[in-house]
Amino acid sequence: MAFRPARSAIAMLPPLNLWRAEWRKTARRPLNQILLAGAVALLVAFFLCLAALGLAAPERFLASARALLPYPGNLAMVAQYAAILGWLSRRAPPAGDTWKMILPRYGSRVAFLLAKAGVGAVAIGLLLTCLLACGMLASGLGAALLQLPVSEPVTWTGVAERLLALASTALPMALYGAAALWATVATRSPLAGAMLSFFGLQTVALLAPLYGPLALVMPYPHLPNIVERWVFRDPETLQRVAREFGGPVSPWLSLLVIVGYCSILIDAAALIFHRRDMAGS
Repeated sequence: MAFRPARSAIAMLPPLNLWRAEWRKTARRPLNQILLAGAVALLVAFFLCLAALGLAAPERFLASARALLPYPGNLAMVAQYAAILGWLSRRAPPAGDTWKMILPRYGSRVAFLLAKAGVGAVAIGLLLTCLLACGMLASGLGAALLQLPVSEPVTWTGVAERLLALASTALPMALYGAAALWATVATRSPLAGAMLSFFGLQTVALLAPLYGPLALVMPYPHLPNIVERWVFRDPETLQRVAREFGGPVSPWLSLLVIVGYCSILIDAAALIFHRRDMAGS
């Protein structure tokens, strides 16, 4: 059946039972449970160990504890930790032939891919929420044990700015997830999709200094522009990114570019998947 752009967007949305089935499959996968628990446990262990070291050897570790355990250092640390996880989370959607049993039941291939993409976005949000909640609890406990006051007054503007930094760390995960989804559908192979998305985006990143005016429409250096401006704030890296652009670029423009790439990749995957007949899938 040909793809119909005029088809109602509401009609193409996944039904509730498809959302539920996809979420159940994702939540029950042991690897996903291990990755979530491990990521949260490592962050909590870092804050608690830093507090313990500050108590045991204050002359060596109290300065670091004072910088990272109370607000706003703890929020900045959670964001930086999440950003590192984002760079490491470059993997394709899991393999498996369960979709061959699911598709005939629901009919819409686009709805099937939208459910996968939507559950992936929810999983990223859940990861960041768990990191924020557990990280703040652990760092707050450590700061209380060491009797460390906040480093600056707590204001809505300051908290919102640092939460924005944390939210921006989802962009590397989203970009690689969207690229992996498209590559997997295009090649009909999760392994080929993982390899193509990883090495393809790595090549795009490595060639960033050579783009010249094209840098404004490429995912790199827009992605490091966001992460460096809102999360790491390293002056040398920001200068390098500005040189690649030919001048300073607003992180909000970079955000629009990355979201645009994610949307294009997901739409392209849905178009390819929708046009394929069952025998050729």
